[in-house]
Amino acid sequence: MKYFKDKQGNNISLPTESLHEYNMEDMYPLPVNDEGIPFNSYTFNGSEYTPDTTANKDAESEQSQTEENRKARAYLSSTDWMLLRELDGGTTMKVEVKELRAEARAKVIETKD
Repeated sequence: MKYFKDKQGNNISLPTESLHEYNMEDMYPLPVNDEGIPFNSYTFNGSEYTPDTTANKDAESEQSQTEENRKARAYLSSTDWMLLRELDGGTTMKVEVKELRAEARAKVIETKD
């Protein structure tokens, strides 16, 4: 499969073996990643499309932050019982645990997930 954008801005996907059947004069090939899938974001300079690497890096960064959030929230959830025990008048939470919980809370940054 090959991916194109026509002059009207429509995305078009065509089977590779059928390309000779189409008028390719008004179509521009879209850049694809290593798996052959078009990039989500690209720029057009009037004659060709190029991937917008900034958008791809932003997506990778957001994915990394989402994973960091997941780990931090998992730690907070796993130690919530200690906080509740302390608040309920039971055993005081260890200082080290309180510090680690504060670090975990600081790592959580809200994303679009």
